[in-house]
Amino acid sequence: MKSCDGKITSQEIEEINVAVLHIDHMRSKVKYTKTLVKWAEDLQLGGRLMFYNHLILVLLEGLTTQVKEFIVRLRTQRVDVDSAGRSCKERMMRVLVEQPHPSSCKRYTSFEVVDCTSVSALEAVFKMSELSNVYRTELVPEFKLLH
Repeated sequence: MKSCDGKITSQEIEEINVAVLHIDHMRSKVKYTKTLVKWAEDLQLGGRLMFYNHLILVLLEGLTTQVKEFIVRLRTQRVDVDSAGRSCKERMMRVLVEQPHPSSCKRYTSFEVVDCTSVSALEAVFKMSELSNVYRTELVPEFKLLH
């Protein structure tokens, strides 16, 4: 496999994967967001943490093992606080999509936080990553507020 710029890379053994995660809620948005951004940087993942109304989605792009490691960390490490203010692990996150990237290369080179003000802004994030089909087939049927 070649990289997006046409060069053969040392990572050609592993595919570029994409994952879309749904996070139910964040009690400590600042701490949680900071943790996710750090993990994405550490694992060299691109993508977006998106907020739209009460919907929280994470779009990840990267090597298969790194995407899986991000998901494992999210489930096994303390990222938020409970109602009593104690650190807690993420128990309500759902993996909506985890698959090889349709274009075989990352579209996002960094991991950033995006506050979407409209459905079209949220959809544009997926379109930029060549994931419009994932948006239409996986997210729109799942979440009523996207209709």
